[in-house]
Amino acid sequence: MSADLLFNFTPPDQIHVRTFGRHDLSGPGGRLLEDSALFPSPFLFASVPSIEDLFFGRVAAVFDYEVVILGPPGSLLVLVDAAARVQAGAQPGTGGFALTAMWSITNASSGITVFSEGIQTPELSGSFGDSFDHTDSLVLTSNQRYKVRLVADAGIANGFTNGAVGFAFALIDPVFSFGEGVGPEYSFVFSEGVGNVRISSVPKPGTFTLILVGLLAVGLIRKRVPRPA
Repeated sequence: MSADLLFNFTPPDQIHVRTFGRHDLSGPGGRLLEDSALFPSPFLFASVPSIEDLFFGRVAAVFDYEVVILGPPGSLLVLVDAAARVQAGAQPGTGGFALTAMWSITNASSGITVFSEGIQTPELSGSFGDSFDHTDSLVLTSNQRYKVRLVADAGIANGFTNGAVGFAFALIDPVFSFGEGVGPEYSFVFSEGVGNVRISSVPKPGTFTLILVGLLAVGLIRKRVPRPA
């Protein structure tokens, strides 16, 4: 896992992290947040919960792990429950943002990408939101190494807004299972520590952040109440 959190002005200095969990960077320009986990299922979350006037903030994260299907030689139906969400808001005409929430799976030996999908925006302004939560059907070969890559990238620039707050975030979260007809002689083996269970009844750490940012979106582009002189 690799992530960079940065503002266009320092301090605070840019930070580069290679450990899982939650990482924050706060300063005069606002707040940046990266969250990731291996278990119960791998996910990656990049967020700029708030960005102030004339500041740019970006959180860019990549998470790579491997999966092998152990069992007799053959081609198998594999289902991937993939979820992604992006959302952002910046004052139209003075700010802009770009978002990426993607996942892909590549044959580690040949380097050929078997499947890739996600949400990737050009530079936008105003408000934007998109998401998916569906099942992808893939055909994978047993006893071969596949590399799974997750990418979450949220960058936003706030122009002169006289106090309006902007935000941006991106979340990606895939879970693997076997399709109909695949017998018990086959099993998944993931990189050490990587889980493969989505627990819908218990929100992940990143989900709590997601809910918070969603609430901020309701009040986005709001003016601060001037303090009495």
